[in-house]
Amino acid sequence: MLITTRQLALLEEVALASFEEQMVAHCEAFAPRRARALGRARLSGIVRGSIERAAHHGFDARGPVRLFIELGFLFGSGFDADVQYPWAREALARPEAPSPLDPVSEQMDRAAVLHGAALDALDAILGPDDGHLRAAQRRALALAAEPWPEQVDDREAFALAALERVHPEKCAFVGAPALRQLVTAGAREAARYELDAPRDALLLVALMFAYGQGCARDPIHPWIGAALADPAIPTPALRARRLEERALMEARAALADRSSTHA
Repeated sequence: MLITTRQLALLEEVALASFEEQMVAHCEAFAPRRARALGRARLSGIVRGSIERAAHHGFDARGPVRLFIELGFLFGSGFDADVQYPWAREALARPEAPSPLDPVSEQMDRAAVLHGAALDALDAILGPDDGHLRAAQRRALALAAEPWPEQVDDREAFALAALERVHPEKCAFVGAPALRQLVTAGAREAARYELDAPRDALLLVALMFAYGQGCARDPIHPWIGAALADPAIPTPALRARRLEERALMEARAALADRSSTHA
């Protein structure tokens, strides 16, 4: 029996839908707290978008695509374009010369490099037993409780000093040039949302540092963009306060989760 082009397309759609469902279930196990907060419908959309994004890098085999989805939860769904993570762009770059490997083997090779680089990043950022990250979350909570200046002459230096104080291990791993690029991108994003006060602008930079450069539009962390664009909150300053409240709540919840895990 001959299979028509239409039948083949339907079979491919069924296979893709099955794979998406498997990846949704994997995300529920891989990032349970985040998956519960998102709900299954949003999670399905995130998986679908990640599969499409992975395909732009030539990833369509099961293992490489699953890795790509996982890294989105760990580093932000835009990790492949984040100035903090040049190792991701390098690993995902397709070879200029034709590869002697078959397409799946070539993907697996690049995925292995990406996986190794991600492990190095996680080791540096999280630390043994997540100690670096837990300490950073505590420092962030302490910093938020301090009084802030209304004016700052050098906002870049102000932001870099705050990031260094909160998470020195990640700053050392990412490096000063990339951090300056991140702060510059954060300043542009803050201007877009009319966040003028030093505290408000730094808040957005800090969220980009923690959740990824594209966090304001990241479907994995929809609360960030929702607070920044909430039409029910009348002013940018009040939206920043709402965003800060939610960010601190997230930090406390993450600390509580890790404390119970390491108890």
